[in-house]
Amino acid sequence: MAIFDKILRKEPKKKEPTKAATEVRVPERSSHSHGVKLAAGIGVISSPHITEKSSLGVQRGTYVFRVREGSNKVAIRKAVAERYGVTVVSVNIVKQHGKKRRVGRREGTKSGFTKAVVTIRSGDSIEIE
Repeated sequence: MAIFDKILRKEPKKKEPTKAATEVRVPERSSHSHGVKLAAGIGVISSPHITEKSSLGVQRGTYVFRVREGSNKVAIRKAVAERYGVTVVSVNIVKQHGKKRRVGRREGTKSGFTKAVVTIRSGDSIEIE
């Protein structure tokens, strides 16, 4: 007890830190999102998203792709650069929410999706079938 230590002039014993207490474990960063491993370019890009608005963006060097949900900008950048052999300048991600649809009395929802607007370096181009 602290009172008796002062009376008897004993210094309290200091505990030496154990090996487990001194080690700090840092989790390694992996190249996956939400528990799904996404290899470079495989499974990240689903398909080109071809609409009237996206086809007008081709003149400015912006291309729109449907991407897997949970993909991040770095994975999308690497996937486009690897698949099409272009230099990516910027990536913007947009989540398109599902729309409500009715057939008679029954109401349902059309599933949403994630799309990426990718801007490439001027002079590069992507041939989309």
